[in-house]
Amino acid sequence: MSSQSQSQFLEKLRLASATQQARVIAQGEVTSSMLMAAEAAVVEQHNPQLNAFVVQAQRSAPPATTTPSPLFGTSFAVKDNFDVSGTPTQCGLRVMDTTPAQYDATVIARLRQAGMVYSGKLNMSPMALGSSTHNSDFGHCYNPLRTGFSAGGSSGGSASAVAAGLVGIALGTDTMGSVRLPAAFCGIVGFKPGWGRLPADGVVPLSRMLDHVGVLSRSVEDAIHAYTLLRGESTQTAITATQPLNCSSMRVGIVSDTTALELDEDVTAAYVRACQQLHSAGYTLIPVDASNLHLSAVRRSGLVICEAELLHTLAGIYPECREGIPPELLSMLDYISGQPAESVGRALSRLAQAKERYAALFDEIAVLALPTCGHTAFSMDDPVPVNSADLTVIANVLGAPAISLPLPPEHGGLPAALQLIGYDQQDVDLLRLAAEIETVIGATF
Repeated sequence: MSSQSQSQFLEKLRLASATQQARVIAQGEVTSSMLMAAEAAVVEQHNPQLNAFVVQAQRSAPPATTTPSPLFGTSFAVKDNFDVSGTPTQCGLRVMDTTPAQYDATVIARLRQAGMVYSGKLNMSPMALGSSTHNSDFGHCYNPLRTGFSAGGSSGGSASAVAAGLVGIALGTDTMGSVRLPAAFCGIVGFKPGWGRLPADGVVPLSRMLDHVGVLSRSVEDAIHAYTLLRGESTQTAITATQPLNCSSMRVGIVSDTTALELDEDVTAAYVRACQQLHSAGYTLIPVDASNLHLSAVRRSGLVICEAELLHTLAGIYPECREGIPPELLSMLDYISGQPAESVGRALSRLAQAKERYAALFDEIAVLALPTCGHTAFSMDDPVPVNSADLTVIANVLGAPAISLPLPPEHGGLPAALQLIGYDQQDVDLLRLAAEIETVIGATF
């Protein structure tokens, strides 16, 4: 292969799924070192505009003695609230302790053990509280699909890096949608497992009640393999997750009257098309009444819990170091610190009631299919919509697995996304379903 042909091949491979990359490496067509060099060159070229990476690591090929895995030789990066040995964990805030972490978070250690190549830390909303990755300390993060637009948040750097082909997969955290929303805005896959399914040690929390470690990738197959590795399980889990389902027996809840969801027109059109495609493919669609979901109220209650828990996480920084806290985050902390304890109790009560309502939906359905967000990516110069997490918070309240799949845009627009929400720790079943639906709706990166 000539050097020009090799360069073109690597450019194409860089945008392929991590699973495809690993297969090519295993077949000896390229080496991990060659792919890492190609990615590093593109990071140098595009990161100044995207600002996805805040810390870059030397991308060294895994040792030959590493046990092979379905993602062997491919790269991963992590949101900057994960501990990486030898690197400070700053959570999007320069005022945070700059002492390097002594150990890797467990999920990072597991990916390294599987022969994946750590490539750096990614931009985020300060303390993971935000849906846009506006960041005054480390600079804003941008969407590779449209110049000047938001990559979403709070795991915006993770989504931007994966969508731009700067890294194979990325890890993020999802408290009320912070993996799925940026995945939706950037046209990639975002998977939030069920609560407690992935270890969270070595990850700085926003809300221990609502936080989930999640995966951002360019395909459902990548998410399946990453989830298997992060769980510390054998590849049998991944094999099971790719086995076909009997879609005719799969009862999928959909919202036929979307008025209560407050969707933009283009999102409504994309969601209706996706539901029609599911019906044509043989899925049993069950109408769900969205007026009883009280989405905005639940999102507001979740935000109260996040703010209250964040006060404890930032003890010693707030209020002593007010000048080092970005104004938007500071105003949230000032607000919650002035609220009576009863306000947190009321929020907890509302979330408990919502959990009962949402759980009851699954008496009739196996999975709930909703738009991931009521709007697509927006300009970073525009006000941040307050309702971005209305449709994603359901899964966090339930502690249920959920995945966002990109919906192909029409007429040069930005992608909307379809969210599938499972129930009762049915992570593998949800991934199996998502792998099928990815094909049905044409959700290719």
